Amino acid sequence: MTFMAAAPRHPDARLELRDLDRAINELPEAQRAAVLLIGLEEMTYEQAAEVLGVPVGTVRSWLSRGRAELRKRLLRSRGPKGRGAATSLSCGDTLFV
Repeated sequence: MTFMAAAPRHPDARLELRDLDRAINELPEAQRAAVLLIGLEEMTYEQAAEVLGVPVGTVRSWLSRGRAELRKRLLRSRGPKGRGAATSLSCGDTLFV
């Protein structure tokens, strides 16, 4: 499962989406799938567990680890001047990171 963000018009926003895209695609497959199914596709934990064929607790674990890793990578990408990816992205009513 690969994530590809649409390019916005503002240059800083493009950099943020590029950083987010890279960070998501560098996650282990299980974590990436959980983050995308729940954060982007807005599935419930139960729906994601069914799609992935694992218990709900496993999905919760993958999601938690994936979000923590994304947060770490995005904060690291900000650099010393504060440029870089935002630490959260809202998809509908779901907090993504």
